[in-house]
Amino acid sequence: MSSGDSPYPSKIDGRNAYYGVAYPYLVANQGRLKIDPTDMDLLKGIYDNASSDPSKMGWIQLFPLYADKEGSRTTTIKDETLLRDGAMKKQLSKIYNDIPASLWTAQDRNVLGRKGPNTGHHHQSMGETKTEAATGELDPNGKLALDLRIHQSGGAAGATTPKGGMPATVREYIFHWTKRKATDPAPKDPTECTEHDVVTHQPHHLTFIPGDEGMWCSGFIQTIEKPAKEGAISSLVEAVIPG
Repeated sequence: MSSGDSPYPSKIDGRNAYYGVAYPYLVANQGRLKIDPTDMDLLKGIYDNASSDPSKMGWIQLFPLYADKEGSRTTTIKDETLLRDGAMKKQLSKIYNDIPASLWTAQDRNVLGRKGPNTGHHHQSMGETKTEAATGELDPNGKLALDLRIHQSGGAAGATTPKGGMPATVREYIFHWTKRKATDPAPKDPTECTEHDVVTHQPHHLTFIPGDEGMWCSGFIQTIEKPAKEGAISSLVEAVIPG
């Protein structure tokens, strides 16, 4: 069952079944519901992305590995599955909130679990966050390398120690980032970033490839609160990739 006005089932198995219905339904009805193609592309990348790297896998690749408790459910698989779960809910909510109220049919609401405009057609709050947005910086660390150092209100001196502590309410951070030319605009928010690193120890080392020197690494630090709740997002953090 879903919780309150949220269309998402409370248990992860239920959400897996929900995503398996909602995603193809939105694909089939994208035109009629006037869903932004960019938003659908982002949803597809979260839902279905074949890769050998768990950090890049989509929901349908990760969940079977997560479901196998005695076999393939490693700590990495669990963490990535929970992150993708949060990303699915966030992206679906964005799509739902952008669909004009007049276009919703009774069948749409029945399939997707969205209530009427007076009870659920506004942005769905994920609840108050326990932490303030983190701040941080990207420091040069030799050729084609940067170190991300994160400062979090209430945390230990994690910016200056190799394996710095985090506030008691923080599970981990996600650094949403992208490489860009100096002439390209900086990303406005995490949805415009192409890479997503889970950060549990500091400093977080980023390495780049020849040809990246002189480009900008730009991104946002998102706090993931315990047990696995999306928290606040930092302002833009960026630096030039050293040559």
